[in-house]
Amino acid sequence: MKNLRIFPGIFALLCVGSSIAVPLQNPAPPASRIPPLTEAVWKGDLPALKTLLLAGADPDERDDQDADEGRRAPWMWAIAARDNEALALLFRRIQRIKDDDLFGQQRLPFVAAENNIFAAKELLKRGVPVDVRTADGSSGTALMIAAASGYTDFMKLLLDRGANVKLQDKHKDNALMAAVRIGSVDAVRLLISHGADPNQRDEAGRTALIWAARSGRSDIAKILLDAGADANLEVGNGRTALTTAAERGYDAVVQLLRAKGVREAAPSPRPAPTLQLAVEKSLFLLGRGWTAWVERAQCQSCHHEPMIRRVIAVAKQRGFSIDAAVINAVMRRATPENPQRRALAAGTDQEILRFSLRTGGDPSFGNAWFQSSLIELGVSPDATREANAILQTRMQLSDGRWRFGPPRVPIESSDFTSTASAVRLLQTYGPPDRVDDIKVRIARAKQWLIRNTPTTTDDKVFKLLGLYWTGTDKSLIAAAANVLKREQNVDGGWSQLRGMNSDAYATGLVLVALRQAGHLPPNDLGNKRGVDYLLRTQEPDGSWLVHKRANPINPYFESGFPHGKFQFISFAGTCWATMALMYAAP
Repeated sequence: MKNLRIFPGIFALLCVGSSIAVPLQNPAPPASRIPPLTEAVWKGDLPALKTLLLAGADPDERDDQDADEGRRAPWMWAIAARDNEALALLFRRIQRIKDDDLFGQQRLPFVAAENNIFAAKELLKRGVPVDVRTADGSSGTALMIAAASGYTDFMKLLLDRGANVKLQDKHKDNALMAAVRIGSVDAVRLLISHGADPNQRDEAGRTALIWAARSGRSDIAKILLDAGADANLEVGNGRTALTTAAERGYDAVVQLLRAKGVREAAPSPRPAPTLQLAVEKSLFLLGRGWTAWVERAQCQSCHHEPMIRRVIAVAKQRGFSIDAAVINAVMRRATPENPQRRALAAGTDQEILRFSLRTGGDPSFGNAWFQSSLIELGVSPDATREANAILQTRMQLSDGRWRFGPPRVPIESSDFTSTASAVRLLQTYGPPDRVDDIKVRIARAKQWLIRNTPTTTDDKVFKLLGLYWTGTDKSLIAAAANVLKREQNVDGGWSQLRGMNSDAYATGLVLVALRQAGHLPPNDLGNKRGVDYLLRTQEPDGSWLVHKRANPINPYFESGFPHGKFQFISFAGTCWATMALMYAAP
């Protein structure tokens, strides 16, 4: 496959909420054309879609909203909008996706991140190769992405169509390792039954067994050992599965390995740091990691800029020290003028539509996510902030929600996150002369939050926060908080997806949300267990490792933060974990 590049519109999407990201393209270029079918899809207008198709409109007509390789057809926008009804109508007129249409074929990894089985079936039916690689050049596949979330039904579909379980990405990661990291027993068994090799190594020399030992999963380790995993294989630094499990105090894994004949000396479990030391180490690392990111990245990114803002805000509130140079740099980047955004907010509906499509999908999430993080920093309303609030109102859907764009799980993967963040933005930065309209829009968002059932932990967290910010009845807020409290795992942590392994991202996120919504007093037993989990799982360098689940978009580079291909989501997870610990401090 030829070397794929990342499309400018994607970078604009990831930066859309910021005032000083990579300069956005003009929101309404004179020559741009949006096919009527695309407009109907994006507005969710099925009657218009049917009428246009009956009149002979082409469901594969490309718009000119992006780079040549990234021009999208109406059916691609139906996938981006997660509208399978529209997709079914469009695909009735498309027999095959051309072999040279790499951008179209890469919709398969895209839908894997969303567990959209219907869309996957339709793509495969039209000739998309089951092992098509992801668009960022990392050479991941839909199977690897589905395995990283434990989506077993999606995986079965791909495996039944001949997906290769032994393929590795450019980091030599594979689907089996991904399934082990998320902690899905069913996904691990499924891959083993289709010939996955438990002794394949990634670029750091790790095997699936090493990952199982790292998370303390003796049940998964046994499956791997029974499938032929070599318990004595060493990582590049001489570490083995036993060393890894012993250092983390996972006695069940150690005993299992002993029973398999491993006789090496086991190190003592490393002591957990004090809360104060854990926070100090992570704050230093986060400041250094953010500085390195902004020096090299092509966008501010949802997992760096808004997150460091939130960390700084909590640190100030709780009396922790962060390098003044980092704080000053963050503030300088947060508050410049943006006349372009003000012009766009006053634009026509067609200009707003072009803007949405030119940024790779609905920019509601990015705008709300970035701007709401400024609120935590105490940034006052100004013309640019008010323009962003007006722009946000223009993108609200008819049912009251705001949707997210191309999935970047877990951060950008929830309409609850987009909607709750949008409410926060409108409440703080909405122009005084639009107060009545904003009240109506917040009320519609509130009803959407009440009516809809969350699935992922991000959904549940931002339903809670959205209900809290909209002033919903206290009993509903308490019920949303109790949902999260009941899902705390035995180890004290929380999982991104119910039933999977705990991690610092989900644990920190839940503890912060419960605290901010007033449902987690410092002496609460659940809070204490969550804090203990975070202290036990912090790395000696001050970070927490969080496993990558997203369909890759940004080109990979070493930012200086630990954990290789997992460093970007680990940065965000370390931010949430650090905030949770700062809230727990006396």
